[in-house]
Amino acid sequence: GVASGLSHYLSWDPLWIRIGFILLTLLGAAGIPIYIILWAVTPKAKTTAEKLRMKGETINVENISKAINDNVEKVKSSFKNVGDKNGPKVAKGIDSFVSGLGKFAGILATIIRWAFGVVFLLFGTMLVVLLTVTLVAGGSFVRDGSPITFDFLRDFIFVNGDMLTVAIFAAVLLIIVPIIGLIYAGIRLLLRIKIPVKGFGLTLVTLFFIGVALAIVAGVNQGTNYRETDEIKSELVLQDSLSDTLVVVVNNDPYFHNHWKLDNTDFPELIKKDGDMIVYGFPEVYFRVSENNQTKMGVFREASGNGVQEALDNAESIEYGYTYSGDTLFLDPFFKSPARQKFRGHETEIVVRLPEGHHLILPDNIRRITKNWSTFKNYNSKQMAGHTFQVVDGNYTCMDCKED
Repeated sequence: GVASGLSHYLSWDPLWIRIGFILLTLLGAAGIPIYIILWAVTPKAKTTAEKLRMKGETINVENISKAINDNVEKVKSSFKNVGDKNGPKVAKGIDSFVSGLGKFAGILATIIRWAFGVVFLLFGTMLVVLLTVTLVAGGSFVRDGSPITFDFLRDFIFVNGDMLTVAIFAAVLLIIVPIIGLIYAGIRLLLRIKIPVKGFGLTLVTLFFIGVALAIVAGVNQGTNYRETDEIKSELVLQDSLSDTLVVVVNNDPYFHNHWKLDNTDFPELIKKDGDMIVYGFPEVYFRVSENNQTKMGVFREASGNGVQEALDNAESIEYGYTYSGDTLFLDPFFKSPARQKFRGHETEIVVRLPEGHHLILPDNIRRITKNWSTFKNYNSKQMAGHTFQVVDGNYTCMDCKED
């Protein structure tokens, strides 16, 4: 205040200055305006130098250092007083907070442990049930909506029957071991079993890697049967008729009559055994434009093998049925190969080429052996069925389609 500042500056006791202001106020009321004026015009001492000047002391390094030390001691004393007064309360509050936080963390850890335990146990149990049902149902699994059974793998896929056994054993280990691990982890979490069964984890890991090794052996052995791929091409010039129109007929399908359009994702449903032959229901027909004035058909038979010669022999053994009479081409919706070969990537493609200006009449069931092609301008296989097309400027243009 004003009295304290004057006392520092004049080196008087602030008590006498305050008594003076009181007497002036009582005797003539002059003490109040003098005090207000001094309060308004006297600057506040903010810096250390100003505080020294207020006290009338010389401003030098020694006095500034002394003033700073005095202020530091005051601050330390204030903090000590607060600490002595509130320290126990603060310590108790911190202790309570930490204790509560620990309890919360413990409860959260218990909830998480139970949650993971239940999930592991339920998921493992569900997998066991699913695997059991699969085995009881004949060991089938689904690929693109079509079931693949162990019998299917034995009859059509695995060339070496022993490798199928190895692959099945590998699959069992790779599936069962993680399931057992999940169930074991779930039980340990739920029952809070801290000490694991001696050697149990190591046994699971060992069995899992045995499964991996067996899967690699079976995969490599099976893969060698697809090492090389080759094709056999045969071409027929359709010149029995002078007509500029070719009529295509898709023969009846005694094997896959429930399939009305070509879809390679139905592979398991489009392959079956017929005596010593395997029947495939996915030959694919393409229509192109001829480079000359001839109407031609090419049949491309492709297969894989352990070597080039085996691939050629497998491709050569593919049987595909077609006939040409007058101006009509009859095409089978299936092809065959010897069952002893198993499936070696067997494929059959038929490419029909018509010259510019010629006409093509397609049957209603053409979708059974066709997909979409770039040469059919603005049409897909559904729109192509049952219509007549003409080759115009390198594209097949519909002659009797209704415009949208």
